[in-house]
Amino acid sequence: MGCPLYAFYEWASEARPWLEMFRRY
Repeated sequence: MGCPLYAFYEWASEARPWLEMFRRY
């Protein structure tokens, strides 16, 4: 498996738009 930090960064990148959507509502 790759570095956990990289995996977290990738997850955060995908979760960012979802977090923004929840913030608006």
